[in-house]
Amino acid sequence: MTKPKVSVTILLFVAACVVAYYLFGTEVAYKRNANAKHQLDSVKSALEQYKHDHGHYPSEVDGLSVLMQTGANGRYFNDDNYLTDPWANPLNYKIEKMHSGVKFTLYSSGPNGIDEHMAGDDIY
Repeated sequence: MTKPKVSVTILLFVAACVVAYYLFGTEVAYKRNANAKHQLDSVKSALEQYKHDHGHYPSEVDGLSVLMQTGANGRYFNDDNYLTDPWANPLNYKIEKMHSGVKFTLYSSGPNGIDEHMAGDDIY
């Protein structure tokens, strides 16, 4: 091969790698985000069941780890992977006392792993 053919071949290979990275990288990011949303829904349901069983949500001090304990109908979760997001960061759990009662906020810090208080790439 001559030098121009080698350069064109290398250029095409690099371009194909870049395109493949963006196509497959986007798909992986979409799946992780979808998994995070599904996981948050599961933990929210477990928190509601915990409230039903105990009359209150877990405190922020107790955190989500109480969901690994046995509830009225068995454990809320058998796998503590539910308490971390797809990027292996712990889920963010906050309790707010309001005039009408208590509500919780649950979200993932997202791909960057930085708690941006439900902004940026946080998932909720």
